[in-house]
Amino acid sequence: MHSYGHHVKSLEIISIEWNNLAFLLNFTINLHSLFLRDTKLSALQLQELAEIAPQLRVLHITLRQYPPKPLECQMTPVSAFKHLEDFYWNVLTDVRIDDILFVLKSCSQLQSLALTINLLVEELDEAKVEEIDGIKSSSLVADAVPELVKVDDDGWTSTSLRVLSWSHPCIENQASIQEIELDLRVSVTEGGSLVGDSGFLNAVSKSCPNLKRFTAKHTPFTTDKAFEEVMRVNHGLQMVSVKYTEFGDLALHQLARLPPTLTSAGTSHSLVELDVEGCLHITSHSAIEILENCPLLRSLNLLGTKAGTIELFKGCKPWPCAKVLERLHMDIQPLDYQPRPYGVGWRQADLPPLKPYTPEEQELIRERLCSFTSLLGLELGGDAMTYEILEDFSFAPKLRKVILCVPVKSNDYSNSIIQKAREMAQGRGEALFPNWIVASGFSCISSRGACYIDADISKDGHFVF
Repeated sequence: MHSYGHHVKSLEIISIEWNNLAFLLNFTINLHSLFLRDTKLSALQLQELAEIAPQLRVLHITLRQYPPKPLECQMTPVSAFKHLEDFYWNVLTDVRIDDILFVLKSCSQLQSLALTINLLVEELDEAKVEEIDGIKSSSLVADAVPELVKVDDDGWTSTSLRVLSWSHPCIENQASIQEIELDLRVSVTEGGSLVGDSGFLNAVSKSCPNLKRFTAKHTPFTTDKAFEEVMRVNHGLQMVSVKYTEFGDLALHQLARLPPTLTSAGTSHSLVELDVEGCLHITSHSAIEILENCPLLRSLNLLGTKAGTIELFKGCKPWPCAKVLERLHMDIQPLDYQPRPYGVGWRQADLPPLKPYTPEEQELIRERLCSFTSLLGLELGGDAMTYEILEDFSFAPKLRKVILCVPVKSNDYSNSIIQKAREMAQGRGEALFPNWIVASGFSCISSRGACYIDADISKDGHFVF
């Protein structure tokens, strides 16, 4: 360590005691990135960490599952890392709004902030707080901890923040933010009351008008209207991922109708990636608008929506994205398809009968799919999916991975039937994709049995699909 410590630029440590960590840091004077996992760390030790390694640019801290009381593990000392660009704070305890804003104000080079916390509160219940000369101090049973501070309204909004991942609508005038991720798996309070999930989206739409990447997950109590407003104010969106949310036709229509912006390819719609998997309120009507209006689209996931009916494939208007789309996930569904609500089981006998499309309708679907000549990855499923829809994949010479999931007609899922279905899928897969790595099997999707073929062009590839 004495000889090589100065060469270390990045360090990841799991479950280390403070004395050992401090010892290591004394020999890694050129350290830029520090990742602490499952670590017990008090606010005073975090303050000492800032004194030992003030040059850190990346700091990710995950405290142990059962951390000490909130006042013993404040994030305020992070403000001393003046070169910090990427900060992640994962601790299942309460965090004050002002502590977050103080870090934003103090770390002027911060570009990415991600928080996984328990509650975001105005004050910590454990503290008896009094204000002296604009700074709040606390009288605690524990030994001295860094003071609680009150952040003024000026100064912190002009940070260089570009990526924000947290769960509270207290975002004001953050026009510099280009990427935001809302992950609302925890309860959030403001003024002692729970904050509704649509409030997060309303805050984003009001305060973050220059987003390029927007991700929302675990937000079951939002509305399509709230998502629509976020789409309306952000004209330069390049990536939208809203899997299993209330994002629906209203929001998708608004996204498709955004005015053109200046891109690397000229003036056009900026959307490059769209993932709406599991959004039950999306239909073919809004999905058509995306395909017709987004010429730069390279990745599209429509699985688990109502968008894959024959209505999507009809019409003669070209899809400008067809020559550039690289990843497509889609369910081919019957015209009257109604998705099963999540958490509600269906008996096999209650499933509606399969309604495959006519040969003429399948030809329409096939023609549209074959227009995607730049595909690298393709996944097709759904209640109306059949092997006959697509039997030749030469239309996409760069194709590297294909997943086909075809429902079986029988409701008899005995071991012999399943084994026969697997063997048939394997044989068909090997015929469709000679010299590829082919796997097959049987699974139940929405309680309906289906055979799947998973084909990769090479076992050594690193294709992300």
